[in-house]
Amino acid sequence: MLKISLWAHCGHTDIIKLMKKLLGIVVLGLFLCSTFFINSSYSDSKAELKIKHGSIGYGAEALDYNFECLIDRESYEESLYNRLVERMGPYKFGYKMYQHPKGNLMLHNPWKDNDLFYEGAIASVYKAKDSENLRLVTPTIPNDRTLVFYDLQFKSDKIMLYRSSYKLNAPVGNKFWKKKVRYGELLTNDTHDNALEILEDLKFDMLEYIFKGPEFEISVIYSCKKW
Repeated sequence: MLKISLWAHCGHTDIIKLMKKLLGIVVLGLFLCSTFFINSSYSDSKAELKIKHGSIGYGAEALDYNFECLIDRESYEESLYNRLVERMGPYKFGYKMYQHPKGNLMLHNPWKDNDLFYEGAIASVYKAKDSENLRLVTPTIPNDRTLVFYDLQFKSDKIMLYRSSYKLNAPVGNKFWKKKVRYGELLTNDTHDNALEILEDLKFDMLEYIFKGPEFEISVIYSCKKW
């Protein structure tokens, strides 16, 4: 089965070749932000959340891998570039390595500018190779009608991020969102290991959707650097 054979993210990744290249026409627009999804009480302080969810990166000032990405200047004519910079701005995120009983996981954590630390994990990362280049791809679901796909590519001379958004129909969106809600419930009421199993299953569900080649609504290209 696909979900079992790909759990540890460490094998050859022929399946990634089925992905469409996300280098098509770029449409100007806004992404809905992905946020840390938990059912904790609003009375929980940030310090309490760090204790509860520090093992999945919440509250960290640095993770195992940290990236700052800016709209890629070379990909756009000047007026569109300026509008993208104004509306989209930079995107900072990191990857947290997590030792799960079933295999090591890489988690995707957004950076919180207001708090100057990382949110908890919003998705699990898939490690792949495209020709000779390493790719780290992350499907996320910020709400029940939107899938946002992050494709970080390590080219010979630079690191590029392709951030694409897909509109989901009700049956597909509801299926994915139920698992995202379940992930949040388990973070609050169960172990992180069990919660991350749900997040891992959700990742493969969304990758299978992407492999079918749906058209994206919005795609923005960033150039990135490690920090």
